[in-house]
Amino acid sequence: MRAKKRLFVLLLTAAAVFLLYPVSAPGDDEEVITLERIGIEGNSVTATDYILSCVTLAEGKTYDFDTLMDEINISRENLEQTGLFTEIFFDDQFDENDNLLLTVSVKEKNYLFFGLGGHSGIEAGDFYFRNSLYVAYKNLFGNRTSLYVELPFYEDQGLGFSVQGDVKKLRYALDLTYAHRSKTGEDSVRFRPGLGYAINPLFYLGADILVNNALYNSFGLYPFIELGSTERKNTDSRSWCFFRLSPYYSNNFEGGSGRVPETDSFYGVEAKFRYYRDLLLKIVYQLKLEAALQGGTVPHNLILQSDVRGTRFDDHYGDKKLSFTNELHVPLPWEESVVIVPFVDFNVIGYSDVELLLGGGIGVHWFTRFNDPLVFEIAFGRGFMLNFQKRL
Repeated sequence: MRAKKRLFVLLLTAAAVFLLYPVSAPGDDEEVITLERIGIEGNSVTATDYILSCVTLAEGKTYDFDTLMDEINISRENLEQTGLFTEIFFDDQFDENDNLLLTVSVKEKNYLFFGLGGHSGIEAGDFYFRNSLYVAYKNLFGNRTSLYVELPFYEDQGLGFSVQGDVKKLRYALDLTYAHRSKTGEDSVRFRPGLGYAINPLFYLGADILVNNALYNSFGLYPFIELGSTERKNTDSRSWCFFRLSPYYSNNFEGGSGRVPETDSFYGVEAKFRYYRDLLLKIVYQLKLEAALQGGTVPHNLILQSDVRGTRFDDHYGDKKLSFTNELHVPLPWEESVVIVPFVDFNVIGYSDVELLLGGGIGVHWFTRFNDPLVFEIAFGRGFMLNFQKRL
């Protein structure tokens, strides 16, 4: 009985203390700020609506100071990820009612890029020259849509055309390539439209349709899934990664030169993994792993080829491939736009009998305002190669 009476007195005392000294919820005493207006300035090409879509703040809403700063930092990182600006500044002012007037000032990059692509070298005493000129425009409609045109010359002739962009969470791509191989006299035309949906910034589903003419016609479906990102999402990230998986199936039928395919289909699967690690002093380590398998009658322009720099790509091919690449990206301390890139490439490729290929070298990637980047690499493998390709 005494225990019950003591418990009752304790509860009554606690209730009295709570009524006399109410506990305030976290943030009750924090000052809230009303965001009256968001302005954009400095953009001459990039659409204002596109910049606003990267800003996570909203006009008319109230924020405490910590939340406001967090959202400004997230918005700045979103704008940095577009790759369209060299400078991004958030200017805050207050009106006569102490409402916040936020202005996002940007300085745009020069969006036109041009340069030399492809590769050339010597292997087994034979000289090869697979180079091209390219022109690219990164912000075609003011919303980061990219246009890429490539013109091969000398050993190969043709045209490469690509458009890529996004509308909110929908992403689209359109690739068209015509190539004439002087070495074999073969022609090929490849048309590949694609559409995808970003479930979130790190999860992307989509599919490409491939229409291919190379000796005979092919029509195929290439669904894919992507996880992660090839770009650092925020300055606190020391490591990040990317994964892509794409199984595919295509039907062959007579066409082109009239050659009848041995089988009426081909199929395969490709997997790609990228790992990035910020080591120190802005030095980034990059690991690239790729695995691919094919079956059926594969058109000549879609057969798996080596990507070992220092070894002629199209002289080493097969229906199975394992690719492994290590790179260090080391910016010069006095000029960060110039990056030194030592690399090592390794391939296992072939049919029933596979080849082991090893190559390596060093490159210079120069991020000028006209190129991002301009690539020059010297590589040694089965031979000697000068590589100008932006992406392998």
